[in-house]
Amino acid sequence: MKKLPAILPLALILCFMVGCQDKEAMAELEEFKAEAALEEQNSELIRSFFKEWNNRDMDKINEMYAPDAKYHHPSLGTSSVSFEETFEGIKMLWQAFPDITVDIEDLIAKGNKVVVRFIGRGTHQEDFGRD
Repeated sequence: MKKLPAILPLALILCFMVGCQDKEAMAELEEFKAEAALEEQNSELIRSFFKEWNNRDMDKINEMYAPDAKYHHPSLGTSSVSFEETFEGIKMLWQAFPDITVDIEDLIAKGNKVVVRFIGRGTHQEDFGRD
């Protein structure tokens, strides 16, 4: 009976380890791809939102919001603002600044979060923010 060379079991173990690492690497790559796709999808949603905001298309903007969406804005205090209140505020802003546009300067997406730095430009032509 022939004896197996001592290197053969070592080679088998090495192949097994490389195979497992390949599976781990592929799983990690798939997870990375899924996260990148989510980040791109979320980024595109925000770009579309600002585009429709500049076009004053409330119907398209309305389609982008979840029915239970809440808006948080530091200048409005610590409580959230409802979906309807958000749109009323936007309409008042458009009325006071009829030529207002918003340009995205920076957009960063990480996981399920998107941060936007933008500049709004417009001419103040009517009352805004007065009771």
